Amino acid sequence: MGYPGGGCILNRSLADLTLLDIIKAADEEFFLNPCLDSQYQCGYAASFDGCKVHCELARVQRVLEEELKRKPYISTGGIHHESLLQLHNL
Repeated sequence: MGYPGGGCILNRSLADLTLLDIIKAADEEFFLNPCLDSQYQCGYAASFDGCKVHCELARVQRVLEEELKRKPYISTGGIHHESLLQLHNL
């Protein structure tokens, strides 16, 4: 059920959510580049015995995901409760 002006209902405390949780809730998939999706068929990787760009993007993806899940979304000095209301309208 939708709400006037958008929004959602959380089944976890804001203090328990990480930025990665928020991103994955909003987007089904979270990839820096489509080639990081296991379903993606890359002609370059097949033609050139692997792709060095893909390998580096995969490394950066892992680092980014680790950083995004490291800290709670709402924390001391972090995003205030009111900011979450505006997140939907970015």
